[in-house]
Amino acid sequence: MSEQIPIDSEAVWTAFHDQLFGFVRRRVASDDDAEDIVQDVFARVHSRPTQGVGIKQIGAWLFQITRNLVVDHHRARAKAGRIESALERQSEPDSGDDPMLDDASGELSRCLRPFVEQLPERYAQALSLVDLGGMSQADAARRLGLSASGMKSRVQRGRAQLRSLVLACCDVQLDARRRVVDYRRRASGCGDCG
Repeated sequence: MSEQIPIDSEAVWTAFHDQLFGFVRRRVASDDDAEDIVQDVFARVHSRPTQGVGIKQIGAWLFQITRNLVVDHHRARAKAGRIESALERQSEPDSGDDPMLDDASGELSRCLRPFVEQLPERYAQALSLVDLGGMSQADAARRLGLSASGMKSRVQRGRAQLRSLVLACCDVQLDARRRVVDYRRRASGCGDCG
């Protein structure tokens, strides 16, 4: 049984601020958003009594609060984005384009082919067939003479490498369901997208 130690807000701030900021920053689009969320975490800590919470439990408790606030942040951003998109669509003449390609996800997907072409050939081929070509993994495996598990592995590894390339180029913001809600090309640039 761990010892129950009263924990004050200042001690919690000192002990956990940098860890929480890093955790949040990896999940949101800007330092300002990350700091706002961390401030909200500590506001909750300050408003709730931590008397009786063991020192070993405080970290898990803080990270649970933080995860919830990050999810709330993405939900709010996604909702605001949907409202803005709806308003923009109402004010624009009908272009006849596919509405699925009008969102950030559609825009970003048009930029993926150059990134896919930078991958090692086996991964580029797998992603071109499955993700860009719409072929099932089973059909792609038969076409390339691979086992289903071999194709699944190539697609997963290819996606991981593709994700790294895209994130090195762009700040991508996802909602709680891991759908793209916004992206920005980094100042250093990396292509003709965005």
